[in-house]
Amino acid sequence: VDGLAIAAGGIGNLTGAGSVNGTVTADSVTANSDARAGLDATGIDNAWFKSLSDGNINGSGLLTADINSTTTAGNAIAEGDFDATGASKLYVGNTEFTGSGDDFKGIGGIANIKGQAQVTADMDVTSVIGTATAYSGFEDPASSDPGVLQVNANASTIRGLFDVDINGASDGTILGTAKGTFTTTASTTGNDGSDNAIAKSAQSLFGINDLNLNLGGMGQINAIVNDTNFTDAHSVSGNATAISTIDAIGLSGGDMHIAGNASIMSTVGVDSRSESSAVA
Repeated sequence: VDGLAIAAGGIGNLTGAGSVNGTVTADSVTANSDARAGLDATGIDNAWFKSLSDGNINGSGLLTADINSTTTAGNAIAEGDFDATGASKLYVGNTEFTGSGDDFKGIGGIANIKGQAQVTADMDVTSVIGTATAYSGFEDPASSDPGVLQVNANASTIRGLFDVDINGASDGTILGTAKGTFTTTASTTGNDGSDNAIAKSAQSLFGINDLNLNLGGMGQINAIVNDTNFTDAHSVSGNATAISTIDAIGLSGGDMHIAGNASIMSTVGVDSRSESSAVA
């Protein structure tokens, strides 16, 4: 769902589901191999919503990526950026409260807002004779050739809810979840001392990012983040480098006003490993 305005005289329901499955494979026997991908999955983006009674909004962005680069006689490289958002730029009533006639309730009854984002990205780079380089959420610093895809990666970003304004007359339940599963591996068996293996991964996850909320009743806000990351580099004769950078935040930014009882929970779980091994 992109660029939608909806006004319901009773109960309003809005659901947006974005699902992306991407596979990129580069295989070479006598030359270099190069696999690159920039993928995005978004459930709801840029939506205006109003309901006179209860309002239910559910956005989900699910992304699965499999990137492989393999060569038996050359250098192998893979680069990818993988982003997912459940719901972003969601405007449900005016939360600026200027006192003018522009102030209005986006949901006249009970508000139920959910945003779920999930990325599963596997990147595998293998060279028999040559270097092996894997960049997941990183931009390859050597990609200056205008004929090569520039991913412009700045960490794979996963957000459950992002840039959301909600003005509800009654109770409200807000849930934002972000989940990532990343595997990034680079391996070379080249016997030249300069046959290096480099694996780098970067992720940024937010359960709820920038929520402006006003509820006339009780409010329950849950922001959940889970990330599993494995980065591995192996070289037989050269250097091996494995680097992971992860930012994981349950609830970030915004302004909340809740007239009744409020329950706000932010939960973050990260399991990350970076391993490098060089034989020589």
